[in-house]
Amino acid sequence: MQDKRKASTKHIKNKSSNRNDKGSNNLWYEAAEKNKVTKKNYSQMMHKIKLYTVLFTGIGIIIYFVIAFLAGIIKVAGIIASSKLYIYIFAFAAVFAGYSLRYIKWSYSLKKLGIKIPFKTNFKVYLSLYSMDLTPGRIGRVIMAYTLNKITKVRIAKLLPVIMMDMFTDFLGVAILAIFSAIYFDKYVVYIIIAEIIILAPFAFVLNSWLYKMLKNVLKKNRFLRVFSIYGDEYFLSQTKLNNLKVYLVSASVSAAAIFMNAMALYTVLLSIGFATPVQGDVFIYSTSQIFGMVSAVPGNLGVMDGLLVAMTSSVYHLSFAVGSAVTIMTRMATLWFGIFIGIVFFLISLKYWKSEKENNK
Repeated sequence: MQDKRKASTKHIKNKSSNRNDKGSNNLWYEAAEKNKVTKKNYSQMMHKIKLYTVLFTGIGIIIYFVIAFLAGIIKVAGIIASSKLYIYIFAFAAVFAGYSLRYIKWSYSLKKLGIKIPFKTNFKVYLSLYSMDLTPGRIGRVIMAYTLNKITKVRIAKLLPVIMMDMFTDFLGVAILAIFSAIYFDKYVVYIIIAEIIILAPFAFVLNSWLYKMLKNVLKKNRFLRVFSIYGDEYFLSQTKLNNLKVYLVSASVSAAAIFMNAMALYTVLLSIGFATPVQGDVFIYSTSQIFGMVSAVPGNLGVMDGLLVAMTSSVYHLSFAVGSAVTIMTRMATLWFGIFIGIVFFLISLKYWKSEKENNK
């Protein structure tokens, strides 16, 4: 009987190995058998990430060109060129302060799970996550768990809850500011509530084990569930440690403060071109445009958030279309593209954790 089991296990492993050799890059089997991906696997995934980044960077350039073209390229360029650079620079400082706040949340989650990483290493890896913001649903961030695995030797399933909690509470922070500012201005409240339900509902599966357990019981013989359960039980064991009121309050509060700093970037941009606007208005414009941008599920909220920033900035503050367009381009440079640039720099630095690996082709 034992010989049969050994033979069966060996057969499954050989099938899995053959799939990987053929380039299928099946991470489920890779993680199940080796608890890591090889440098080759990681390079293949990063190649896909690079393609996404290049594609959506190009789309972003087209979007900003269209916005400037519709408003008048010369007018928009003139407004940007005449802005006060010494004020505009604070928009980037505000955004980076937001990243630093989010890092506190990130470190707090790691601490709750008992995962220790030196400050400098941890901060570099965290900043590298922003290089993945042009992937659908920011799914590229999940791949960075493999770099954390290389550094800490902690199993992938125990690391994923930290990344999921980070993304979820980022969305939660936007949701908090959007709903409160909408109530304050008595605008779009119902639409924002609907948008928030759409965005937050999928997290029910990854943050709580009840749905997973239900599917596991119903689909006992399902091949996918058998493979997923290798991850799932351990994943939810770690995730449960983060599922308490204190962790959510701390994480959501920090996230809301970080999103507020992004709204301050909008405030600073407007100030740099000569408009002193009320902060609550900037919070309303930024958080509302971001929440609807998230519903679109387009990487970086490209197009939807940009269009709403133009429309809302122009309508709320009664600015010209050209001014609204210039403000949008400048704001997005600080709140999206600045982060992607920083992320790419630190992602390249993080590659050093893979250089020492000797490929095992067995």
